[in-house]
Amino acid sequence: MFLHLIFSLLLLCLFYMYSEVCGPQTKETQHHVLNGCPHRAANMLIRHNRVQDALLPFIPSTPGETRFINKHIPSYHYVHVKGMTHDKPDIVILSHLNKEITIIEIAVPYDRRIVASTQQKIEKYELLAEAMKRKYPEYDVKIVPIVIGSLGGFTEGLHDSLYRIGVKKEKIFQCTQKLMDAAVTGSQWIWNRRRNFCPYNDFSVNQEH
Repeated sequence: MFLHLIFSLLLLCLFYMYSEVCGPQTKETQHHVLNGCPHRAANMLIRHNRVQDALLPFIPSTPGETRFINKHIPSYHYVHVKGMTHDKPDIVILSHLNKEITIIEIAVPYDRRIVASTQQKIEKYELLAEAMKRKYPEYDVKIVPIVIGSLGGFTEGLHDSLYRIGVKKEKIFQCTQKLMDAAVTGSQWIWNRRRNFCPYNDFSVNQEH
């Protein structure tokens, strides 16, 4: 009983340990380490990009399509809308065959912020979608957030979003699993380096298991 009490107290102390990185005003919680610490932003970007890499093979291509991945959309692909400040979504697919423009934004928020993050991604690129619609009025323009929690959680809307970007029905479960694996292994990597957050280039899934 005594040892159990000591162990519980140690876990409590670890969970509420003050951050050595962000200072004594910040608690080193799981949320802070995985999603809130500005000093770990580069590591979070690596996790984000691994989720994106897991997604890309499941998105089918069409003849003559144009894809922009992590690039600013050239101005000749839209008519500028006043107030538009965001023109670099994660993935943009212009399918001239289907007359369709798909703006895909990937997010890996803390699990309890999945719904809020989904809405934020839509709002962020609403003006870009409007600007591209002005350039291509005959095209269907859609914004599709792909949001997976940093602990692997997701909402029912994820499967619908995957279907909307062209993932085949029989591949949706497999795709979801790949996204979950990428998010969770990325978070594990960030967590295991919470005392040493500098080496961004040593990501290895195998060494974590």
